[in-house]
Amino acid sequence: MPGIVLEKRYERLRRIIGDIIIDRNSKNKRAIIAFSGGVDSSVVARIARDVSDDDNIIAVTIDSEIMHRRTIENSKRIADEIGIRHFILRKNFLDNSRIVENSIDRCYYCKKNIIREIKKFGKIYGISVILDGTNADDMNEFRPGIRALKEENVASPLADAGIGKREVREIARFLGLSNFNAASESCLATRIPLNEKITYEKLRMVESAEEFLWKLGISYLRVRNFDGIAIIETLPEDIEKIIYKRDTIYDKLIDMGFRRVCVDIGGVLRKYRTLEI
Repeated sequence: MPGIVLEKRYERLRRIIGDIIIDRNSKNKRAIIAFSGGVDSSVVARIARDVSDDDNIIAVTIDSEIMHRRTIENSKRIADEIGIRHFILRKNFLDNSRIVENSIDRCYYCKKNIIREIKKFGKIYGISVILDGTNADDMNEFRPGIRALKEENVASPLADAGIGKREVREIARFLGLSNFNAASESCLATRIPLNEKITYEKLRMVESAEEFLWKLGISYLRVRNFDGIAIIETLPEDIEKIIYKRDTIYDKLIDMGFRRVCVDIGGVLRKYRTLEI
């Protein structure tokens, strides 16, 4: 692992995770990882498995209408790669009016629901300790979901260890995780403008469009659904790919139900990503 500072932070992370699992349990070393299959929660899951017995650590993924199918499939693959028990819980978030109305606090209510579902599941197995993949950089961004994590007493060892996004990826590479350089993901609800009602139809249009573009070789992207207008965001170097295949892309997205198709020449913008949990 390059860098003595990173090595020290990695060792500190191991100690923090070990201490959380031990100190918060009076009788065992069991814990649940709130698991998305992304690089952050994967690092936490892998280290938790390493510092405890394999059967004591469980990864739990919440599957709902706002989750991309590819995200769920990736979570299965990465959990299998780590060698950790993995459960997927189905939850309908579109029956929650506070999530559907899509206010600026949507992520708070969504995260609150996720953790409460995981806690219910944990009671079945006698597990009350929950860890997640929130990192140090996340703490400096506008993320309403972090408030829910604190209220529900969820441990965020990456943040506690002062480990940010870049360092998480370096640790993941050191651990041999295949997703160490995978593009960051966020739920499909982030593609709908704030205060615009979230519907199943809007989410499926976004998911179908992103899946289609992904198959064309555009791996890091977002398709925003602005009242039926598709706004494609990707890396600047991939915009040329979209322009080259514009007729195919336009026809396909119109068939999906979009009434216009646009490309944001600014790429994947930070001002949107700060609202993505």
